[in-house]
Amino acid sequence: MRFRAFAEGREVATRIYYSTGGGFILRDGQIRDPRPLKPVPRAFSSADELLHIGHEHAKATWQIALENEKAWLAKRKFAPMCAAFGM
Repeated sequence: MRFRAFAEGREVATRIYYSTGGGFILRDGQIRDPRPLKPVPRAFSSADELLHIGHEHAKATWQIALENEKAWLAKRKFAPMCAAFGM
């Protein structure tokens, strides 16, 4: 996503941000550490792998993502988020 700021018709600032997945965002030029924050129960690196995991474990993609995100977030932060969505 590109943000541009203008003053008196001139561009005075611009920033570019990229979504890297898992709720993470990097500014243009930043380098992402390729290691995950914590090991996740259902790691995958492509849509094909995700679909295979879902089929193998009889889970929807959102369920796999939820399991992985639980591994990244502290329980005290995760529980209120789940409660807000009735989970």
